[in-house]
Amino acid sequence: MIDHAPYDRMWALWVEDAVGPQVDIALHPDADAGRGPDRPPDGDWTLVVVSAARAKHLGDEQAEPIWERDDDFLAGERTVVVQVDGPVLGVRAERCLADLTSADAARAEEVLWQTLRRLGVPPDVLPTAHGSRSARFPADGPRHCRLPPTDRSFRGRNELLAWMHERLVTASSAASPRALCLWGLGGVGKTSLALEYAHRFQQYYETIWWVRAETEADLRSDLVDLGSQLGVRDDADMATMLRELLRLLALAQGVLLILDNAEPTTWLRNLWPRGHGVHVLVTSRQPDWAGLLDLDGRTEVPLPGVLDAADLLLAASEGGAAPGDSATAEAIAEELGRLPLALSHAAAYVRQSGITLHQFHALLATSRQRLLSNYRPRPTSLPVALTWVLSLQRSDHETPGSADLMRLCAMLAPDDIPRGALHEQGDAVCGSLAGVLADAVAFDAAIRTLVKYSLVKAAPDSLRIHRLVQDAVAAEFTAQEAARWLGSAASVVLAAFPGHVDDVDQWSVCDRLTAHAQAVVLRHGQLPSGDIEDDTRRAVRSSVAALALRCGEYQLERGNVPTADGLLITAVRLFRETAGESGANYSTASARSALAAYRLADLHTARRRAEAAIAACTDGTDPGVQVLAFHTLSRILVEFSDLNEAYRLAERARRTLRGIPGTSVIPTGEDLLTVQRTLAVIEWRRGNYRSAVRWGRTADAQRNDRHLLTPHFEPMEMALAELLGDRERIRAIGERAEQSMVELEPRLGPDHPEVIGRRYLVAESAAHLGDHDKAERLLRVNLDGLRHSSGPEHPSTARAELSLGGVLCLRGESEEGLAVLQHALAIYERDYGADHPYAAEGLAALGSAEAVCGLSDQAEAHLRAAWSINERAYGSDHPKLAFIFNDLSALLLARDAGSGEAVELAARADAIRTGAAAP
Repeated sequence: MIDHAPYDRMWALWVEDAVGPQVDIALHPDADAGRGPDRPPDGDWTLVVVSAARAKHLGDEQAEPIWERDDDFLAGERTVVVQVDGPVLGVRAERCLADLTSADAARAEEVLWQTLRRLGVPPDVLPTAHGSRSARFPADGPRHCRLPPTDRSFRGRNELLAWMHERLVTASSAASPRALCLWGLGGVGKTSLALEYAHRFQQYYETIWWVRAETEADLRSDLVDLGSQLGVRDDADMATMLRELLRLLALAQGVLLILDNAEPTTWLRNLWPRGHGVHVLVTSRQPDWAGLLDLDGRTEVPLPGVLDAADLLLAASEGGAAPGDSATAEAIAEELGRLPLALSHAAAYVRQSGITLHQFHALLATSRQRLLSNYRPRPTSLPVALTWVLSLQRSDHETPGSADLMRLCAMLAPDDIPRGALHEQGDAVCGSLAGVLADAVAFDAAIRTLVKYSLVKAAPDSLRIHRLVQDAVAAEFTAQEAARWLGSAASVVLAAFPGHVDDVDQWSVCDRLTAHAQAVVLRHGQLPSGDIEDDTRRAVRSSVAALALRCGEYQLERGNVPTADGLLITAVRLFRETAGESGANYSTASARSALAAYRLADLHTARRRAEAAIAACTDGTDPGVQVLAFHTLSRILVEFSDLNEAYRLAERARRTLRGIPGTSVIPTGEDLLTVQRTLAVIEWRRGNYRSAVRWGRTADAQRNDRHLLTPHFEPMEMALAELLGDRERIRAIGERAEQSMVELEPRLGPDHPEVIGRRYLVAESAAHLGDHDKAERLLRVNLDGLRHSSGPEHPSTARAELSLGGVLCLRGESEEGLAVLQHALAIYERDYGADHPYAAEGLAALGSAEAVCGLSDQAEAHLRAAWSINERAYGSDHPKLAFIFNDLSALLLARDAGSGEAVELAARADAIRTGAAAP
């Protein structure tokens, strides 16, 4: 008898036919999907048909396959294991194995009979004569087959193909029809996947038929052709032939029907096959197949991974791909959103144009929309974009307003489009779409229709669109339409973007809208120069400028300074193009862009921008805007050590603020707290530490809910405590800073400036109190974060290196510590100049560390250079000099215990401390 699983029936029929009744074999299908039968009667042979699918299925059930039994058992049982494809692991008795893998019909029969002879079948027992056979050799393909040619460039998808095979072929239940729906975006590869499945697993089927199911006429025509192949009389009318075909399919075995590009229409339901021996594989843009398919019989076809997508492109390019093109192929794959249809068209373009992938990548950067909208690999094929445009037209015919919703979304980022923002800010949209967005029922209906045609993916709070679909929609716009929809998108995002970007509780909202704001700004830069009405262009420019300013302010608040700088420069340019270099908007954007340049350590650019912000203010300019301009230039002048002018501007900003009635907070975000903090910093830099602490305490006393509930004067208080040698105050400051750091880090992230500032204080306190391990650990976190966010050559990174280098030298790690300090000094001298007070900080830190490391000559030279710079900048009694005098005095005394200069320097340091300690 033959032991086989239901899905190996074709092989069982062939084995029976090839061996024949001469060895007393009878067809005995195993209804338990591959479990071996009870021990057969004496004299019978058992041929166990083993496919890879069956081996996997039995392995999943944890049964003991018969082919894994030992040689003696199998020999005694007169058992032959017929392996029909591979690899099948675990065949222990090779003497009993007939391996037909990769053999043609003649060779397979030869191997089978050789195995039987080896196990004792007498020579006079001969195979069945070929002329009397009826079974088809499964590896030769189905008896009835109509399939398009295999796609030679198909790559990947192996896990999905295995799931389809499991679902259709090896599933344990054969009691119901087996059907699958592959649904998803047009061009995602549904048809190619179905075709690959049919070619790869054709040995399991007697009949495979490809049916065009997009229209009723195509469906009926292709099914009638199938009926003719299966013996339905073709002299009847079409309806009679279709009824007869459905009757035959209800009784048939081993049939695979592929319904390509189908929709769950009434006419398709009426022609749906009901037979248990028929497998139905559907490709569709629509996910809803209720009544025909269970939920677990539908799967969305995902985009391939970038490596599989690149392999597809390389394979399809054939001669157009050159060695070393893998990286270029991956870049093109990402640019095309890993969409298989777009990749296939790209490969065809490369082949037909005779260009390289590198040349195509360069072309794609400037002409992606044109390529998607116009290029046809063959005269009969459609451009990639037209696939989606036609679906969009159908969706709008079905639900008016859905196409306009798609046009609005085409101007945004493709992922995580907030449904709430669209619904709540609908009044900012032009045309009839405003009514659709405002009406929750109509809004949901439009989304449902777009989902139905796989143009968008919907979640309860968001929408998602493939970016090539966005390109296809945008390519249909005239210049005027593009500007109008872009203006609507900018207005929606701006209305949803929180006004107070320093409110931590609103940051999640800001984060979500940032990608859409950036997309709008980018698309504005791509608008054509002509064919747009002047009023429309001005309105769009104004909306996009305001959005770029808002998003830039938020990025600045979060410490994403390069991103902020780009957005703010765009805002300045657009406001200038709208109203010239004057007015509140231009001044605000200029001031914010000045602050970005300041954070990037481009101080001269920062100063020019801040001066432009002040110049844009007139007598009638909003006082809050004036405050922003004065305060920004004040902060920048501190870095130039122009402390008197900086103080004058900050004081002017403070007085202006106090003259604004009824509020201490203005729309620009500047308030008394931030201005008084700047006054505190100026006093600190002047060396008036106690005055700086008083200003800082005054500012903190005016905190409100929008500000972080942690004090900002503590760096100044720490400097005063260090100057006075007050260890208890240093300890207390460190403990408070650590507590606030622990509270802030989960809210702001480990690399936020406020968190980094608290971490400095904790590390500084630990270092002064002798816990160098803790100090090093915290400072390395700061340094790693700043290298990542600001870059290894930024002054803020240099500050972290100064702190870490000194601690490393105290721990005896002098080689790394000195190298880090020297790098920091080089950054300060490069960016600020060799005679700037920041360079003096670097020299003082390096000299102090060299003294610890025993390098007294270098230490003395660096400490004296720092002394000279600080004295020129701040005068002879600045507190910074006290630290330098102490280090230099100790160095000189170590050389000569009677050094008069050392005594004099120590006395000067004491005098500075005494002055700082005075009330």
